[in-house]
Amino acid sequence: MVTFSTKALPDRAGFALNLLEYILNATLPDNPALPQYSDAVKDLERTCSVEMQKLAMAFPDQFMVRTLLFAPSDLF
Repeated sequence: MVTFSTKALPDRAGFALNLLEYILNATLPDNPALPQYSDAVKDLERTCSVEMQKLAMAFPDQFMVRTLLFAPSDLF
């Protein structure tokens, strides 16, 4: 989806922002009792991190504007 939003829809920053929000809100329950499952969750988290970086590089201005508009005021 990230490749699609950055390559096929480079002028649709809103779609990229929605995708970023979806990735950030995705819950990935870990279960240490199942080592293979736990490793797969960690791999997925790493993949999501890389994909979020790709989105941020493709839409830096739009993400900064959104961050400044919607960030809690106590951060600044």
